[in-house]
Amino acid sequence: MVRTIKVDPIVTAFTSLIFAISMTRRFHLSEAQGFSIDLFHRDFLQFHSLVSSSTSSERVMNALRRSFNRANALTQDYMVRLASTDVFPNKGEYLMKISIGTPPVETLAIADTGSDLTWIRCNRPSCLHKKASLFEPTHSSTYKPISCTSSPCNSLLGSAFCDGFKGICRYTVEYGDGSYSNGDLATESMKLGNVMIRNVTIGCGYHDESSFWC
Repeated sequence: MVRTIKVDPIVTAFTSLIFAISMTRRFHLSEAQGFSIDLFHRDFLQFHSLVSSSTSSERVMNALRRSFNRANALTQDYMVRLASTDVFPNKGEYLMKISIGTPPVETLAIADTGSDLTWIRCNRPSCLHKKASLFEPTHSSTYKPISCTSSPCNSLLGSAFCDGFKGICRYTVEYGDGSYSNGDLATESMKLGNVMIRNVTIGCGYHDESSFWC
């Protein structure tokens, strides 16, 4: 299943794309006439085998569980003052193709609002298929680490901190389902659809754990 989102060029803000990327600012597309980007369902067979080792039956059960969770959430009585229910983490439902770096590396990102930071995985866990694209910052001519005194480093309160040994800004983020990522903050070029956005603040994750991919 593929859905195409068309985005107005006036002001566009991305909160978090969890496979990999993260930007923390709003940007203006003054010359572009907007852009469109395809969203792929997480179980879309064309690329599923590249990023996950789950079986067909496991994907069906996970889809049913997510549907029941959404139905339960919609039928809850929010007027009740005291209530309790079991909470099950929902994995990302839709993915989008983006390109990072120069030369650009195409990868899949989860459209998510779990944090203010967009990060991309810069290592390869054992469960990730070897054919899946991996961003190598040393291979990109536009990758620039962020210093500890920069405004992006200071604006990520609670998520960013200074690595005094390297003199660069690092980040750490955690999510409600137990997933996490930590690594270096940097600026990089990002391509969404046919629009190139330069000097985007991203996280380059070297230590992370995500229940979506494994």
